[in-house]
Amino acid sequence: MTTAPETAARPPRRPSLFDRLLGWFPLTLIVLCVLGFYAVQASLRHTPWVFSDELEWSQISRAIATTGHPARRGQPVGFKSLYAFLLTPFWWIHSTATAYAAIKYMNAVVMSLAAVPTYLLARMVVARRAALAVAVLSVAIPAMSYATTIVPENLAYPWYALSSWLIVRALAYQRRRDTVIAIGASLVAMLVRSPQFGTIGAAYIMAAAGLWLTGPRGRHWRRNWSRSDSLGALVLFIGALF
Repeated sequence: MTTAPETAARPPRRPSLFDRLLGWFPLTLIVLCVLGFYAVQASLRHTPWVFSDELEWSQISRAIATTGHPARRGQPVGFKSLYAFLLTPFWWIHSTATAYAAIKYMNAVVMSLAAVPTYLLARMVVARRAALAVAVLSVAIPAMSYATTIVPENLAYPWYALSSWLIVRALAYQRRRDTVIAIGASLVAMLVRSPQFGTIGAAYIMAAAGLWLTGPRGRHWRRNWSRSDSLGALVLFIGALF
């Protein structure tokens, strides 16, 4: 007596490009809605309100657009932020009012993009719906009011979110490519907002050191440590960060 051969298990169907695009649709819709809201807010702001800061960044970026070098009131200044270079092309518009409006809309786009890396980071630990909620909340904060101003926070906020996602991904997967990208993002962060964004690299070092110390190699290395040794090493590590 023979039995019919068992049907071979079919491999799971690989999602098509259309399926993947549909998966991005909810997040895209959220970003567009948020972007539309802040674009309206930007259109209602006719003049600067963080006046001294906005005047400074306007002067620096306009000097770069005109001469290729940053300056303030005709006096050269050192490098401050990549944000000034992001503004530069808009000052090639002959109408100052049009350039100012275009910068505000650009700010709304750039700052709203913080929702994307925030979603990807949240997606690593929670379900899709929860990650979407996190993405919405990331761009529903009072600091988003900076989107209507000419200040570097517009670039700093999404870059911090992007760097955070890249660092967590590098620590989670421990692939060389991800590590290189995370280190690069941490270094570029210093060009976006210095010295404040030194905290990004410091957080990366702390997290990587903590994972190594609690991993197999770290436990083997400190297998003969006493409590005093562990406490002393912790104090030295914190002091090195400062």
